[in-house]
Amino acid sequence: VQLNSNGLFLIIPGNKAIQMAFQILRQFEQRFSSHRYHDSEIQTMQRYQNGNLPGVTDWRSKDVSGIIASQQPALSLSAGLVIADKQVPIHFLGALMAKLFKSAKRKAKALNSQWGYRGSVVDILTLKSLSMVNSDLYNSRKTERNEQLTMRPYTLYELGGLIRTVQKLKEAGIPRAQIFQRREQLHLGKNTSALDYLHFRNSLRGEQIRVLREEIELTWCSNSDGQTLPPWRKIFETELQRQRRLEKGKGNYQPYETILLDIIDMYDFI
Repeated sequence: VQLNSNGLFLIIPGNKAIQMAFQILRQFEQRFSSHRYHDSEIQTMQRYQNGNLPGVTDWRSKDVSGIIASQQPALSLSAGLVIADKQVPIHFLGALMAKLFKSAKRKAKALNSQWGYRGSVVDILTLKSLSMVNSDLYNSRKTERNEQLTMRPYTLYELGGLIRTVQKLKEAGIPRAQIFQRREQLHLGKNTSALDYLHFRNSLRGEQIRVLREEIELTWCSNSDGQTLPPWRKIFETELQRQRRLEKGKGNYQPYETILLDIIDMYDFI
């Protein structure tokens, strides 16, 4: 544990890291909670929409581990979390954590500007090779068609949703190996991976299909237009954001993102 003016640096077991990060952020927010910032629009910007689950008629009655999607704290934190092998040098971990921390802060600033969001934001990386230390974090998370392979960074509510999703998939007994086989297809782009996902889903048993539909499609893909196939969803853009993208010459394309690679990356650590 290292505590200084720049924040808190913790080294903890990888299989406890995600839940511990969630608990630290949640308890900090609860300590400085304030109903002054309660706003239904904050529910709209959350990409995890568990109000769509069967039997839920009012999303305000459905929380994730004690967090109400629309309630904001008076104070919050940004966090970077690296999960790596114990042999990785500390200074490499520090460099990666700094990247993730900056990424989380940028996301928090953007959400505050667009939605008035004041809650915590966390970015996570599971380190698979040392070459990732010097890689471009943003570009490494995209396909060649600029489709976002991850929903990271997350709001605290979304992180709670991700933890729940992985736990439900495990409880349903959905084969880990089959979930992990979807990784390669995701890198081939939205259309190819969507067909692969649907084939995978329909190969499962009835109860497993139900869990997959509820815990991935109804919650993480719910803001699509009804035409976008899971596990993808449209990324919401304001008109101003779209205009800025066009001005930068990034093309008149609809951006998409998926939670599936996040589930695969975090699966063994939840």
